[in-house]
Amino acid sequence: NRFKTLQDDGVQVEKRFLNPNDIEYLLNFYKKNKILKQDYLKDLSELIINSNLPHIKNPTSHKKDFLELYDWLDSKINFARLFKDFSGNDMRSKPYVSILHNKHFHNDSSFTPQADGNARAHRDVFYPSYKIFIYLSDVCEDNAAFTYYPGSHNKNDNSISEIYKNSLKYYSSGSSVNVEQKSNSYNKSFCCEGDAGDAIFFNVQGIHKRGQFKDDQDRERIVLLIDFRQNDALILKHDNVWHK
Repeated sequence: NRFKTLQDDGVQVEKRFLNPNDIEYLLNFYKKNKILKQDYLKDLSELIINSNLPHIKNPTSHKKDFLELYDWLDSKINFARLFKDFSGNDMRSKPYVSILHNKHFHNDSSFTPQADGNARAHRDVFYPSYKIFIYLSDVCEDNAAFTYYPGSHNKNDNSISEIYKNSLKYYSSGSSVNVEQKSNSYNKSFCCEGDAGDAIFFNVQGIHKRGQFKDDQDRERIVLLIDFRQNDALILKHDNVWHK
């Protein structure tokens, strides 16, 4: 089973998932279209490639080069087969795809880092679901490498009433479930260091966080996000429903 580690631990790293030419293509696309990125914070921006969220206009529906990139990725990765392999379920919705760019500014007194909260240990959702991070730059522990608590996807910290409240919070606002105070009860965290092209598959029900940037210089981390969570939605946008 190719994804036995993912199923057992909730996280799995696959080296050289994309090759250097693929990385160059993605980075050039990002540079070419940076003007279209969403600047959420000074240290966090996102270039959305395919959106399956109802409140975000989908670039692939009206931008030919974005659709071409999405189709190119699908031809390289085969989203449906991949999702079936690691989840055991059929893909119902085209995945959300974007390029995330995190920055750290050294010696800038006006800079408040990582205010989005993803540097705190948290669960994205309260049920099994999946994301893939593909590093587009070399990432080490000093460069905010993704961190996961292996096995935490199989453990439930909350009572039934807390799960219900968290579900309402998630579906109403999209907020993740912060479990910082409980993360120490799990196995030692796994720092997912990697080179450009390495992929991290993970179950977002498990506890995870973005690592910290070492404050010795300006640093950045560029990641391709592939998010399959909308496959669990009861109502799907028509242009993102996947048909065999």
